[in-house]
Amino acid sequence: MTPSRLITATEILAASKPMRRMNREELREQNRRWDDPPRKCSTCGREKPASEFYTEGVHNGRQMYSYSCKPCVRTAMAIRRLHVR
Repeated sequence: MTPSRLITATEILAASKPMRRMNREELREQNRRWDDPPRKCSTCGREKPASEFYTEGVHNGRQMYSYSCKPCVRTAMAIRRLHVR
């Protein structure tokens, strides 16, 4: 068995691809892939990212979201406002 050779940091940097800066949309899309698992709206039934839902606080260290998406909640609030008056 032969001992493995240690790789220096300069060799690693030379072998890796050069990094480029991501623009704001690319960062947002990358974060959406990992942070926003798709959720299903209970009102309209469409599957949307978690950013389309209002937050309902944290429970046991986990972010909780409302059951209805933002557009459905806004529509329901507008209907309630019209019927109350």
